[in-house]
Amino acid sequence: MLSLDLMPAVAGSIDRLTAPSAVENYAGSQGPVDATVQHEFEILPELLLLQIKRFDGVTKLHDPMALPSQLDLTAHFAPPTTATASLVKSKDSGFGMRLHPSGAVKAFIGSGGAGEAAGIPLGALITHIEGVAVSSKKEIVAQLALAQDPSAPIAFTYSLEGTAAAPSEAAGPCIYTLQAVMIHSGSCSIGHYWLCARESEGEDEDSWLVFDDANVSRVSGSAVQAMATGGSAESPGTSAYLVAYKRTEGS
Repeated sequence: MLSLDLMPAVAGSIDRLTAPSAVENYAGSQGPVDATVQHEFEILPELLLLQIKRFDGVTKLHDPMALPSQLDLTAHFAPPTTATASLVKSKDSGFGMRLHPSGAVKAFIGSGGAGEAAGIPLGALITHIEGVAVSSKKEIVAQLALAQDPSAPIAFTYSLEGTAAAPSEAAGPCIYTLQAVMIHSGSCSIGHYWLCARESEGEDEDSWLVFDDANVSRVSGSAVQAMATGGSAESPGTSAYLVAYKRTEGS
C-alpha cells in the first residue's frame, strides 16, 4: 500500500513520490558526494492500494483530490534488470554455457544448443553464484569449482542491463482501473466510513455498489466521484481515504 500526499490529483501525488531529490554529502565508498535519490516501481501488483493522507495530527484535511477512472503508471515502472536461474552441472554440457572473459554469457553448449536452453539469456552478465559476487570469467570458474555435489543445482544471479532481454517500454503500458473507494465523513475525533465498489466484470461499467453498514445500494460512477473528491474547510463534505486500483493493461 502506498501512502500519498494530498494533492489535487492522484497522478500528481505519485509524481511527487517518484520525483528525484538531491542529497548533499552522501557518505559514499570514496568519501562524501552529492547524490540523487529517486523511487521507482520495480514490481507492480495486480491490485494497487492507495492511502490518502487526509489526517494531519488532530486535523482532517478536506482539500479536493480527483480520482481518475484510469491510472497510468508506465512512466514510473522500472522493472528489475537482474534475475536468477538454477542450473545443474552435467558430465556432457558442464553448466550449459560458454562465458566471455567479462563474465557475460557468450554462447550455450550441450544438447540444448544455442539460445536460452540453460535459462540464462545470451549476453547476460553473471554477477553472483550462490550469493557470492563474481566479476569475471576467472572468478566464475573458481566459484563453480567449489561445488561439491555435481548433481545439486547452483543458483546464478545475472544482470540483463544492456541486453536484448532487458525490460523496456516495449513491454507495454501499466494501466490501472479504479475498483473501490473507502469514503470518510466527519473529523479526526468522530466520523463514519463506507465502501464503494465497482460491480463485477460483465456488468454495467458505470454501476457501483455502496456498502454502508447493513445497507447496500447501487449508484453511478459520477456519484462515487462526488463522494470521493472532498471539499474544503468551509464545506468539508465527504472524501476518499483508501483507494483500490486493479491492473487492467500490462499484467
